[in-house]
Amino acid sequence: KYLGKYQSTSDEPLELCIVELGPGRGTLIKDILKTIEKTGKWNGKDGNPLVKPRVVLVEKSPVLREEQRSNLQQKAVFDSATREATNCISYANASIEWKSTLEEIIMEEEEKEKRAEEAIEKLAPSQGTPPRELTAPPAPIILLAHEFFDALPVNQFQYTEKGWCEYMVDTDEDSSSPEHFKYVLSPGSTPNCLLAKARAKVSPLWVNKYQTQEQKLGRNLEVSSDAITYMQQIGHLLHLRTGSALIVDYGYRAEIADNDLVLTMQGIKEHKNVHPLSEPGLVDLSTFVDFYLLMRSVSHIPTIRAAKVLSQRDFLYRMGIDARMMRLMMHEAISDKDIQNVYSAFTRLTDPADMGDRFKMLCISTNDLPTAFEDIRAKG
Repeated sequence: KYLGKYQSTSDEPLELCIVELGPGRGTLIKDILKTIEKTGKWNGKDGNPLVKPRVVLVEKSPVLREEQRSNLQQKAVFDSATREATNCISYANASIEWKSTLEEIIMEEEEKEKRAEEAIEKLAPSQGTPPRELTAPPAPIILLAHEFFDALPVNQFQYTEKGWCEYMVDTDEDSSSPEHFKYVLSPGSTPNCLLAKARAKVSPLWVNKYQTQEQKLGRNLEVSSDAITYMQQIGHLLHLRTGSALIVDYGYRAEIADNDLVLTMQGIKEHKNVHPLSEPGLVDLSTFVDFYLLMRSVSHIPTIRAAKVLSQRDFLYRMGIDARMMRLMMHEAISDKDIQNVYSAFTRLTDPADMGDRFKMLCISTNDLPTAFEDIRAKG
């Protein structure tokens, strides 16, 4: 339904570029494409599709790429030179391609823009209006980042009598320690402490509440420079093209982004919380996402605007999850067990004590498109 906000209203198929960061096994994009393929809302009166999706998956891991291909491929696309299967065709006749970094997509878009400008400049005045392929607006981009930012590296800091010091990892010589590693504070300032200083300067909490040395002592900050970089790249990509980015992750709302009580890094193995320093390389590390920092990272781009950060509960209700649940539960073929499963899933996704408030949604969009949150933003 979110993607449906950008559905074409003309008889020509809308070329829609869907970019996903960290696509995992490809489950989310598969569900999206199957929905586009099945629902009649994406087809015109003649039954022909109104959307022509192109999917770009940003994934470095060769192992995950092959898993995504196995999950998505309907038809292989072979490279003309090497004859190797590089890209593929998936559901909804969508083309699937892979990039290792977001920067690759940006460079391609900048090159396209440059070639178009050069071609227009070479046209003689007698040739009249430039061809449409040189002047037509670029196809919109929808960028998705689902549980991507929480997995990015972070730097952790504490304010001490020496100023900002950084949390480091040291070996633990205590034989009773199961991790054999421990956290220690740097003896003084490190180059990364500039991140903490810069983050504190734009923090309403630090500026308005912690003004004295005594108030600051012992307070913590987490900063992800990689998150800043990715957000600036997302903003730049949307600036080059028209489109929106939807970021879904667990973290803090913008107004309470500064958590000065605990550091949020956690280790997860086999769906259970474990010590972050246990079994290095075998434990997934995750931290709460600072949505306030994400929003500030694109605030300097005049063509971009950010909607109010929403909880997953608010977002899903706005997208009609309650109506969807009722339709499923009222289906004549549904069993009592299925009704129970549907309601359990609905509760888990929307309950504030579960995923409903823990997960947040941030939508940023170019000024010419809706953010999909606009009706909520208008109500404040």
